[in-house]
Amino acid sequence: MMRFVRCFAGVMCLVSFVFLSGCGPAGPSLHPVKGVIQVSGKPGEHAIVFMHRKGRDSLIDPLPYGTCVADGSFEIETPNVGKGALEGDYSITVYLPDMTKPEDGNGQRPDALHGAYEKLSESKLLATVKAGVNDLPLIKLVPGPPRANNVDKNLK
Repeated sequence: MMRFVRCFAGVMCLVSFVFLSGCGPAGPSLHPVKGVIQVSGKPGEHAIVFMHRKGRDSLIDPLPYGTCVADGSFEIETPNVGKGALEGDYSITVYLPDMTKPEDGNGQRPDALHGAYEKLSESKLLATVKAGVNDLPLIKLVPGPPRANNVDKNLK
């Protein structure tokens, strides 16, 4: 009987340890990030803002993003983690679906900004996320020139 009590007490201690070790903060510490996009002086409704953290370890790390509502405002969230972004320095890219054009076979619409803000390597939009609430300065965008059709006319 004494052996059973000791075994039971040991199991209960182990179970308690497992449950208590699961308590506490889960995941990384995110900080709220919000901002406003204007395109040619008008709210950037539907624009999708991506924040690329400098020193991001892996391409499979979640990419924080936000989608602009009617007034051009957005809030950043990190997929599968929560609202906000990690502390650090970021480059920003923006894609604005052209809602006047039909979706292609993949459910995508052409970029109304003509790719002017989609290349990370060319991004001049920068932000720093610090502990606490982060209100980004107004981001003013102007669409780039329309892209040439990449179809080789000599193939016809």
